[in-house]
Amino acid sequence: MKPTLLLSLFTSLLLSAREPAANQSDQQQSLAHQASCRSTAQACLSALRHQPIQGLPSDKQLQDLSAFFSPGLINALHHAEVIQKREQRRAPDEKPPWIEGDLFSSLTEGVTSWSIEEVYTPDAENGFVTVAQKYIEKNQPELRWADLFVFVRSGDKWLLDDMLMGGDWAQGHTLRENLPGGEKQDVDHLSPDEWWAVKFTMEGDAVAKMTVQAADKSSAPHVIVNRQGDDCLSFKTYAIWNPDSSMLAIRLGEGPRTSETKVLRLKNEEWTEIAIPDWFQEERRTSTGNGFREDTHHVDPLYWQDDHTLVLLYVNTWSKDSEGDGMVKHVTVRFEKDGSVKLIRSVDAPPEAPKLKP
Repeated sequence: MKPTLLLSLFTSLLLSAREPAANQSDQQQSLAHQASCRSTAQACLSALRHQPIQGLPSDKQLQDLSAFFSPGLINALHHAEVIQKREQRRAPDEKPPWIEGDLFSSLTEGVTSWSIEEVYTPDAENGFVTVAQKYIEKNQPELRWADLFVFVRSGDKWLLDDMLMGGDWAQGHTLRENLPGGEKQDVDHLSPDEWWAVKFTMEGDAVAKMTVQAADKSSAPHVIVNRQGDDCLSFKTYAIWNPDSSMLAIRLGEGPRTSETKVLRLKNEEWTEIAIPDWFQEERRTSTGNGFREDTHHVDPLYWQDDHTLVLLYVNTWSKDSEGDGMVKHVTVRFEKDGSVKLIRSVDAPPEAPKLKP
């Protein structure tokens, strides 16, 4: 079942269960949230498009935009600037990352006009804004597409936190995965600070072994995954580094119905695993207790909000005869210094990036 279908199912079930008076009050509140989110999105996008931004925003541009951006997005942009300057010093004759292209749309060439199409605020914490984008170049066919801008609530303000790309050529990609803390690595690579090397050992198309080791091989490799035969990870398995290279989140692709996340932390030059609690154990127990069969259970890392805060995608679906139920959530967790894991927020995941109507 697709996340968009699940979100529609949950919304309809929730609304039908309330009293009419409560419905009216909730609808009024929802309209107020939509109006404030639309107003913020209009101001944010106007500021974004006030002057062309190629690659990372300049210091002045980021200062002007910071009132509209979430702390996590600002943090990711600052880390990207550090990496960019490091690469410029190392290879001055080569193009460093994030030096060109429009980060805030599906099309690297940018946007010549835009308009807000829809605003969806399922609760007081999330706003999803569908923006019709257009690019016109002389003697070239007009390009039209829609991107989904994701806003989060902070106090009495809406802040831009991410963007889901809706262009056919970029479908499924997001702003945050293009920045530090969000890049999904599924082949051998170095950590952002280049001190650590992750190696994938494959059996055909499946991951048999995965290790992390000092890049200069001054330490023994820490084994993250070690599988054989049919137990190998045959579905997408990837690693996401936090911006300062001290934590590593790994998506283990067990199969089409199941995936898990493993998190490692660097302490005293050694990697240790931190267990992630099952935050929705009670919901799973209730569903199975009512005769539902669990069809899918996915816990996937999406991006690091900062050096110690990770955003995960939780997907659970259940079925019984012709009935279906489930949840699709973005769960933000913080890894404390004492090794504990704290749930920061749990909200419905955004719908898929929209398609423009013909």
